[in-house]
Amino acid sequence: MREINWRNIASFQRAIGRFVLSWADLELRLDLLALTIRLIESPDQRASALPHQLKDKLRYVRGKVEALEALQEHRTGIIEILDQIKDLSDTRHDFVHGAAIEYHTGSSTTVTLARLLQPSIGPRRKPTKVTVGQVNATSDRVRSLGGNLLDFAETINRTNQAPMKH
Repeated sequence: MREINWRNIASFQRAIGRFVLSWADLELRLDLLALTIRLIESPDQRASALPHQLKDKLRYVRGKVEALEALQEHRTGIIEILDQIKDLSDTRHDFVHGAAIEYHTGSSTTVTLARLLQPSIGPRRKPTKVTVGQVNATSDRVRSLGGNLLDFAETINRTNQAPMKH
């Protein structure tokens, strides 16, 4: 029986934790962008509630960016970010919901993540092999996308603020 290198496993667990926190930051910033967009709509056109699920948030923001004239100069950049987030959502599911069913430790740690029970609708997620480096690189990408979302929210907010009366 091969001895388990717990130090390398702990390194993988830290990387997953970093990813989870990075993804939470990204979703918070997506929420801020959705709220910012909602505020520039006329009150009679504002949705009474904003979506909670990632897929619905992405759809909401995309629809508003495509429809609102005030957002047209940001349309291409925001939609590109939304597409990248959508592409990363399966990776997020693998990292967050995948159980570590196999560890290969050595100079580099590779972990196989899998889920047993899955929805019957849609393709099944196959086990995926991932290294600490790959998880960290994905976290970096997620943090960058979140930063870009925040930049757009700040720009839109600044651009669409009503001038203050003295």
